[in-house]
This record gives sequence, structure tokens and C-alpha cells, in this order.
Amino acid sequence: MKEQHIEIDNHRSEEDWEIIVDAILDGRCILFLGPRIFSSNNFSSLEEQIANYLDVDNNTNIENYFVNDALFQFVSPTARTKTAFALMKFLESNTFDGVAELYEKISDIPFQVIFSLTPDDLLTKTFEKAEINYRFDYYLMNHSPNNYDKPIHASVATPLIYNMFGTIKNMDSLVLTHDDLFDYIYSILNENSMHSDLKNIIRGADCFIFLGASFDKWYMQILIKLLYRFHSRDSLLRYANYELLDDQMQRLYTQQFKIEFINENIEEFVDRLFDQISLKKKLRSHLVPGTTVELQLRELIRENKTEEAINGFICWIDKILAESRRYPGQYIEAMKTLYDRLYNLSSRLTRLREREMDNIISAVDAGTELSSIHKILLEHISGLDRR
Repeated sequence: MKEQHIEIDNHRSEEDWEIIVDAILDGRCILFLGPRIFSSNNFSSLEEQIANYLDVDNNTNIENYFVNDALFQFVSPTARTKTAFALMKFLESNTFDGVAELYEKISDIPFQVIFSLTPDDLLTKTFEKAEINYRFDYYLMNHSPNNYDKPIHASVATPLIYNMFGTIKNMDSLVLTHDDLFDYIYSILNENSMHSDLKNIIRGADCFIFLGASFDKWYMQILIKLLYRFHSRDSLLRYANYELLDDQMQRLYTQQFKIEFINENIEEFVDRLFDQISLKKKLRSHLVPGTTVELQLRELIRENKTEEAINGFICWIDKILAESRRYPGQYIEAMKTLYDRLYNLSSRLTRLREREMDNIISAVDAGTELSSIHKILLEHISGLDRR
């Protein structure tokens, strides 16, 4: 099919940039990062890098490799397991230097929610390197939502990173074959496996940004349709970086899915967002002073963002418990105890907020109760970075 450039009026584009920046700063914008972000900076696509690493044409575990869908057919179930281990090794060991630099800028742009459409952990590693407290979750098809009993919050100080296609940290979550993909589609069409809080976060957004999404893959249309079903508002703004699409695909995404393509490549798109937000002194490093978890949590309490402070603290402990083998048993037990105390404190704060809304507590008593919660929370936080 004939390829066609997407023309965008320059004046409208400037207005769009202002809208995007405002939505990000107001916490109403969700960022989606797709596999083509790995194609930037003259690197080959992530799918090509994986296929080359696995040597798909000569790999005895692989019966077929379907290039258009980037999916495999394996000779046996054990061959799938072996390939999954090889894939995990490749993604964990590869530094992806060019993409890592791009992710460093993205980590400083104060998105509160980022959806990754790839199973790697490069984004979380970038946040850890920048000492940004974050919460991580992922989609596990046909299973109850991960950590279903825990509320999901997102903020500038503790953003949420959510892997839509599983994670290399859980082999069962990976989508490698057409059977995996069909199971995944069945799961998302039945709206299983996604936390209700996350659905509410999607519904509350005013703006979606897609960077490096594989719009030419048929299943992307199903995924985007699902997101729109959660949202259901026609006023939702949808932007993507410039893509060279054929006429039919262009019409589909611009007319059916109402996505506006900004005439910038991925690096230019991120650079422009970074520069505009930097001029406003609203980068994450500006908004969250200090580089330690303790300082970040103390700053949130000082600004009376108690819910965010408790949630951020819980997320920090979550990551420690997820890597419990790295720590002494006594330390892990202490973290579990602290974890339970924070949830009790969170419940106490929730009850206070409910009593305030129902006007069954005086302003003086509410202030006293909140001060007590702050005091206990500060006691838990004290010396946190030295533990």
C-alpha cells in the first residue's frame, strides 16, 4: 500500500503540546511505552534483537517464528520453558544503552502512571538507578489481579509502572505463542486480571500518550479498544509520536481510535516534553526534593500528602520483600511487621477521612488524629535509609 505522511498543522501542534504538558502536571496523563521505542537511536527493534539472540532459524527449541506477530511455535512445552529462560537472560543482561538514556529522561518527566507494552525490566531499573520510589505491577492473564487485596495508588513521588504483557520476573506471565496471545485476549475481553483501582485510574485520565507502540499489529487494536472501554469518554485525548503508516492503517487509528500523531520522532517527542516541563521547573527531580526515600516521604508529610506518603512507604517495603533473599531473615521479619503497621495506619487514615466527609468529627479532633498519624508515620520513617 502507498505510504503517506501524517500532516499536522503547526499552530494546532503547539496547542497540543500545551495540553499534553498540563495533563502530565495535573496527573491526568498515562504514558504507554511500546517495543518500537527500542528501535530508536539507530538500534534494531526489540523483536529483531530477540530473534537474533535466540537464532530462531537454527534454534532446535523453535518450530516456527512468526515475524509479523513476533510470536513463536515451540517443539514441546519444555522447549518453551528453555526459550523463556533464554529470553529472560537476554533482557536482564542487556543494558540497552540508547534506550536507557531515553528512559532516564522519561523517569524525570512526572508521569504518575506508565504502562509498558514489553516484558523487560529496563524501566524499573532506570527508576531504581534514579532512586525514585515506585510501585510495580503487571498483567497475569486469567489470574486474579496481582496483590488484589492491596489498593493501587499513583503519584509523582510514587509513580506506578504497569507491564501490560507480563514480566520477565514471572515466566507464566509472558506472551510467547499464539495460544498465549489468544488466552491473553480472552482474558482482557472478559476484563479479568486487572485491579479495579487500575481501571479507575484509566477512567480518571484525560490523556493517553503512545510512544513506540506497534500499531501495525492487529492485537493492538483490541488492546486500545479495551482501554477505551474502561475510559468510555469521547473527550479523552490520544496522542502518539509520528508513525509512517499506510493509508488504511492511518485512517483506522485517526478516525476510529481518534489518535492524533505528533510530527516528532520518539527522541524529539521526549526531548520536547522534558524541555517544556524543565522550563516550568516541574520535573520529578524538582517536585520531589532529595534523592533518598526518607527525604521524599518526609516531604510528602510536610505537604500533608499523608496517603501518598503511606503508599510510597508500602511500595518501598514491597520491593524489599520481593527480593527477600538479598536480606537477612531478621530484617525481612522486621519489614513484614512494619508492613502490617503501615496498613493499619492506612486504615486508620481512611476511617478519619470518612468521618470528615460525614461531618461526624470536629475539625479540632480531626487535626489531633491526623497529627497522631503523622507522628507514628515519622517514627517509622526515621532512619529509613540507614536500615
